[in-house]
Amino acid sequence: MLDDKIKKVSKDFNEDISNAKSLKQLDDIRIKYFSRNGLITGLFDELKNVSKEEKPSAGKSLNELRNTLTAQFEELKNVVEAS
Repeated sequence: MLDDKIKKVSKDFNEDISNAKSLKQLDDIRIKYFSRNGLITGLFDELKNVSKEEKPSAGKSLNELRNTLTAQFEELKNVVEAS
């Protein structure tokens, strides 16, 4: 189910970002999660397979995931760039 995949991507992102110490590592994370072929984009592609009844809540969850991960990424990027 899509909810399980959202949780897994969130968990994996948190693990990856906690280990990132350089701009190169951050760029790799950006590509892995946020690029056109990234994991988050892949989840949005799967939204078309969700039933009509579940689509609104799944879409909301995906948007929240993207916004949260983007904010975490930008925050860490600013910290790494400043050091």
